[in-house]
Amino acid sequence: MWKVLLVEDEPFIRRSLRKQINWHELGYEIIGEADDGQQALEIIREEKPDLVITDIIMPVMDGLELLKQSRQLGFETRFIMLTCVNEFEYAKEAVEYGASGYVLKLSMSIQSLEKKLLELSAELGKRRSQQMERFNDKWNGLYSVWWEVYASKGAEAQIARSVEIADYNEYERGLIIVLLLDQHASVSDQLKALHIPESAAGTEIHPFIRSGIATFFCWYQADCRQNDNLMAWAKTLQTQGLVQSVVMKLGFPQPERVRDIWFRALDDLRHNWYQVRNGQAPKAEPVAYRAIPWELEGKLIRFMEMGKLDDTFLVLDEIGLLFKQQCTRIPIVKEESDRLEGLLLRIINSSQTNREHLWLASSHQMLFHVLKQRLEEAQARRIYETREYTDHTEINKIIHYIHEHFDKEIRLKSMAEYVNMDEHYVSGLFKRKTGDTLINFVQKHRIERAKQYLTKTDLPIHEISHQTGFGNENYFSKIFRRWAQMTPSEYRKANS
Repeated sequence: MWKVLLVEDEPFIRRSLRKQINWHELGYEIIGEADDGQQALEIIREEKPDLVITDIIMPVMDGLELLKQSRQLGFETRFIMLTCVNEFEYAKEAVEYGASGYVLKLSMSIQSLEKKLLELSAELGKRRSQQMERFNDKWNGLYSVWWEVYASKGAEAQIARSVEIADYNEYERGLIIVLLLDQHASVSDQLKALHIPESAAGTEIHPFIRSGIATFFCWYQADCRQNDNLMAWAKTLQTQGLVQSVVMKLGFPQPERVRDIWFRALDDLRHNWYQVRNGQAPKAEPVAYRAIPWELEGKLIRFMEMGKLDDTFLVLDEIGLLFKQQCTRIPIVKEESDRLEGLLLRIINSSQTNREHLWLASSHQMLFHVLKQRLEEAQARRIYETREYTDHTEINKIIHYIHEHFDKEIRLKSMAEYVNMDEHYVSGLFKRKTGDTLINFVQKHRIERAKQYLTKTDLPIHEISHQTGFGNENYFSKIFRRWAQMTPSEYRKANS
């Protein structure tokens, strides 16, 4: 609704305007009346109406002076001047000062005034859209810079790059709401379910979504009638348990204060992320350029290259625990997890798809569960594509065991015990289902792993022989030559 102030020293005309025009239907709301310009100016200062309909000739302060002083004070309020025929020169002067038009009181028809109000409503709407666009552009620039700082693993020197903030005082109050999205629905569906209030005169809501975290920057005037709706919405979110004490009020929204309170709200969100039950989440430790130590990442890569998924998962658990102990900021955890997934998938020649499942994880525990699940599925696809799996469940269990434990001693007897079947029966069944004897299958798999080590690492050959379950370097070289028609050294040289 556009706010209207009626200024007229004749009560009859004010009553007539109020009663004969369907203000609400036209999109207007009368927020006050005044007998003279001086009284009206006080109301303009307090209420900041969008439109003033005023008589020109009045006691104390006339309508023309009211218009002039409003402009001098910086108000962009639209004015419609009510005038008589003998006041025409005043009306012309008012138009020169920016009045939107004038209406002759004696010949005024309700239809013509309503038409003028509709035209003016369209103009106000266009101006409002332009103001919102300018306001949004300014603040969105700041949100993006601040997010880069918050999610950065380096020092916060970037904070000095914040956008120029000379005129960021369009609104008197602010409210920041942050919440975690989850992977069970699309972002658009989740936003619809929140029933976000529409921006209206005197309010604006800026959604900002990154890394599965939704922030709503709500701006409003202190006296705005939409405040109740805004506060009720925020309270509903808290009641539903979606926000968990990360609704933070702002006084005068100076950019530095907005930034600091937003960062505090994002940090408080870690209560949910790390599932901290009692007390406060500890302050995030400063994170070095590398959030994950080299030694842990190196172990992770080695185990993945060896196809040891169980050991890979144990290292992932160590990394997850490190993040939790340091109370690392959520976007850094997600960014590092996304990077690790891409790295590990490349090792098994798999591509990274549907990354939003990681970014939309709603808790630390869920993130690492999803990460492990996706790695497990990728390895299963890779094995399926190599057609090593069969249509027999117990034989597939043996194949999976070989993939995970090829560096250990593997014998037919131990595999038969593993699947609780007769040794001779397993031997024949394995040959029928895979086309290979168990010993040949194990040797081929070990040789393929050895080839990866020879081309992708600088490990010495005696170390590779141990890593792939051969133990003795001479025996390893003998078996390698049998399958690859060259020695390990020759293979490394030919493929370097």
